[in-house]
Amino acid sequence: MSPSPWDKLAAANKAEADNEDAARQAMRDAMMVELRRLKAEGVLAFSDCLEVFEDTGTDAQVYADAVPADDHLELAERIVLSQADKGAWVLTWSWVANRDVWQGAVDSDGEPCRYLNKYHCEACDESWEDTWSCGCNDECPLCGREIEPEESIELNLKGEPNGPDEEGAD
Repeated sequence: MSPSPWDKLAAANKAEADNEDAARQAMRDAMMVELRRLKAEGVLAFSDCLEVFEDTGTDAQVYADAVPADDHLELAERIVLSQADKGAWVLTWSWVANRDVWQGAVDSDGEPCRYLNKYHCEACDESWEDTWSCGCNDECPLCGREIEPEESIELNLKGEPNGPDEEGAD
């Protein structure tokens, strides 16, 4: 039995919708490649995106005013909304202190030890390394002399040295 005209129309509509979805996805993929390129070249900043998505309508300010006051929550300078059926998501910034996410060692003040310092004492030929919250001098464990670090390596939030492609990351 051959398909009815209605079945043929439904199949054609589905094929057209599938083609539109595929075209939309291809356009999105190309756009993401271009956005990543612009970001890598330093041409595109997050603030540029906020400017594009900023909502200047009256409703935006009403939603923004309804965000509860909180010491760790701050409204974005530009109001960005994502409307939903029963409300809207309002872009906010949440403060997270380094010490709250730090997974490495901490100093006596509870500050993250963000540097792996490498030392070598010429007087007694002793080498060692230690983590500190800065690139600071240390005392030689053998002779007690004050030694400057030969190298200070910045650590990531896990307390590990950054990889070559992660310089300054976190």
